[in-house]
Amino acid sequence: MTEPSPISPAPKPLSNMRLADWGMLVLCAVFWGSAYTFNKVTLAEMPTLTITAVRLLIAASVLYLFARWSGVAIPPPGPAWRPFFVFTLFSNILPFMLVLNGQRQTASGLAAVLGATTPLFLILLAHLYTHDERLVLRKFIGVLVGLAGVAVVVGTDAFAGWSSALGAKLSLVFAAFIYAVGAIYSKRLIGHPPLVIATMQMTCGMIVAMPFALAIDQPWTLTTPSSKALLALVATATLGSAMASVTYFNVFRRAGAVNAMLVTLLVPVTPILLGSLFLGDVDQFSCLPGAQGPPGAT
Repeated sequence: MTEPSPISPAPKPLSNMRLADWGMLVLCAVFWGSAYTFNKVTLAEMPTLTITAVRLLIAASVLYLFARWSGVAIPPPGPAWRPFFVFTLFSNILPFMLVLNGQRQTASGLAAVLGATTPLFLILLAHLYTHDERLVLRKFIGVLVGLAGVAVVVGTDAFAGWSSALGAKLSLVFAAFIYAVGAIYSKRLIGHPPLVIATMQMTCGMIVAMPFALAIDQPWTLTTPSSKALLALVATATLGSAMASVTYFNVFRRAGAVNAMLVTLLVPVTPILLGSLFLGDVDQFSCLPGAQGPPGAT
């Protein structure tokens, strides 16, 4: 029987990200951002809990097979799984369901933009609850510059219709806050290999979400989704969940929580482009000038 991968000491986060880290961050943004576009397709035909549970099942299966193929052992069920369950609640299940709820009345590009508030929440939480990622003026200004870009992306038209779907937009902002809480909690897991954290995140999430989906949605009573919706769900699971998580935790381990969460400032570009090309959200092209990373934020 393969022994679980050893827990190594968590490396000290880099004060400045290297070119390879930025490359992984951009790749993560593409993976993660694509999920917003695919979600719009699946939401038209499937309920939230079912999407969440099936997405996690597919992502966990893909990551587990990859871990077996690469020789990385997953911890056996037991006490070692407890912190992963807590982490998954804040980093996956709660925020993903909030995002899905918000996206029912929000364009995919705008949903990703509102999610870009995560770094602002994170730098404040990191300053309060960590000792190695204290708030410095350069980083704070950098995130504010990124949020100014977010404001450009949202645009006056989006704010004009704010009250018509206030709950949906607040749901997306609250999801950003929950992601930040999850990022702070995940620092206690960072001694594990990134593939282990990602696999456990999806596995624990699936274990929690599946019973609720079966009991509430009763998916066997639903109309069979179209092949388009099913393909979108598989794409969300493999790209927007499995691949995004592995890439993200690699950056997290090397550069720290705050630097890794800068991915949310890059994410809007992908759903804006994909939404415009495939979902007919043409107005989202006007968002692109503001959807850029913050200079000097690392």
